[in-house]
Amino acid sequence: MTENGSFVINGIERAVVNQLLRCPGVYFKEEETSSQRTLFSAKIYPSRGLWIEFQVDNHNCLIFLLGRKKVFGTTFLKALGLTEEEIIKEFYGSEEKMPENSIIRHTLLRDTTKDMNEALREIYKELRPGYPPIIKEATSFFQSLFFTNETYDLSEAGRAQINRKLGLNLQQTHLTKDDIIRTVKYLLALIEKGEGTTDDIDHLGNKRVRTTGEIVKEHVYEGLLRMRRYCEEKMKITPVEEAEKKVTPQDFINGKVFMTVLNEFFARNQLSQFLDETNPLAEITHKRRVTAVGEGGIK
Repeated sequence: MTENGSFVINGIERAVVNQLLRCPGVYFKEEETSSQRTLFSAKIYPSRGLWIEFQVDNHNCLIFLLGRKKVFGTTFLKALGLTEEEIIKEFYGSEEKMPENSIIRHTLLRDTTKDMNEALREIYKELRPGYPPIIKEATSFFQSLFFTNETYDLSEAGRAQINRKLGLNLQQTHLTKDDIIRTVKYLLALIEKGEGTTDDIDHLGNKRVRTTGEIVKEHVYEGLLRMRRYCEEKMKITPVEEAEKKVTPQDFINGKVFMTVLNEFFARNQLSQFLDETNPLAEITHKRRVTAVGEGGIK
């Protein structure tokens, strides 16, 4: 990177333009169906990781979409450690106060899982079909999906948006149990009581600018992750006899893995462009440009 904010790649000066994209966070949506029925849904968008959508199906059951896979909302809540009694108490206070036609009641009747372990296995089987549902693996997989910074990131902007919308005061940039429970509470209040407001996802207030530094940082992070996986795999296949001899970090670290990610970004990504060097003003204008193209940009 030069002191002027451009990048010299293979002798060619390039600029990485800023990107306008949807701000991570939680958004509630209202839409009319062809049968004049109003449907409410919620979606949590992360900066990095798997998105979650909350919706109610035709059987009046709460459904969580994890990427493109469906699980019952109560199954997910049980995987978080809640029992059926605790779920009812959390959303309605007691079973006597729960309406006969409530969404949670319908969902619990159709949900076949009984406890936390069964719920974890159900989610694991849905997201990783073909793998044996060992409880230790299922627990580790579930935690790594949403509840660690390594694989899931809301970003500071996303965390601030969730705190503001749901009335929380959390600092973690990954999801927590409170985020899920408060989102479900807000959605149920919208559907069953008509309380709360929906969001206009296209409103400019729900957008943010991803700066050049942030874009490059994300690809550097991806390169480091790939290099880490390469090192771990190399260590696993290295014979014990060879490992007992003098082994240096250079035997396991391969910088080409890291450089491949960066070179691919600068060579092929839409946000990496040839710097406009027509005149100094054109150069400054190009570096300050904001675009909606590229991965994650406004569709």
